[in-house]
Amino acid sequence: MIQGIAELVGKYKLFLIDLYWVIHDGINHFEKAAEVVNYLRDEGKKKLSFFLTLQSLKRM
Repeated sequence: MIQGIAELVGKYKLFLIDLYWVIHDGINHFEKAAEVVNYLRDEGKKKLSFFLTLQSLKRM
């Protein structure tokens, strides 16, 4: 089991991150998610892809 994002940073070049209910709830962003995105950028990960899934749209 993965204990945190730090275990994955050295293994991958690209990170796909769902927006809705991962980064924000439709109104407010999640502070911990912002910290993870900043951490990835600080670690030199420039290929961060954010997307909105169809499942996410059903919650809107």
